[in-house]
Amino acid sequence: MRTRTNAQNDGKSFEKIMTQIGEAYDRRGVMRIVKAEPPTFRMKKNGETIIGERANPFLDYAGTWTERGGRALFIEAKSTTDSTTLPLDREGGVTTDQVLALRRWHNAGAAVAVIWEVNRTHCAAISHDLLVSTLATGRKSIRFDELPRVSVGFGFIIYDFAQLLRQFYPQK
Repeated sequence: MRTRTNAQNDGKSFEKIMTQIGEAYDRRGVMRIVKAEPPTFRMKKNGETIIGERANPFLDYAGTWTERGGRALFIEAKSTTDSTTLPLDREGGVTTDQVLALRRWHNAGAAVAVIWEVNRTHCAAISHDLLVSTLATGRKSIRFDELPRVSVGFGFIIYDFAQLLRQFYPQK
């Protein structure tokens, strides 16, 4: 089992916030986005049922962007404490599999982004294009201060990431 690099923050608090934001967006007709749980399997071993997880083909959140005619939407959510640098294309940040999933879904026509919460107080977003251009320079991390901030929303929309998605994917 690998050692956690972010032991003070398991991401569950941010996951609850993202779920709350998704529900608020759904009520407002902006988007329908839900947590994409990894598929599981069951098997018997020595008479005991073991439940295991399979690799998740999706990112953390999947859904449709109602404002954009039901366009597919995939978001990878990250939350860090005491770190304002996010590793890219490696464990402890946006993993290689997640980078590949972001690129595949984007190339298939979906809207994608990484939403990154820092110290449970600030949030930024990484667009597909910024992720690809950063990796193309050979860099293996990105600093929080380089990224566009997610605005504070109203009501249950604590982080209004839809505003940045609209900039990343302007209406045609």
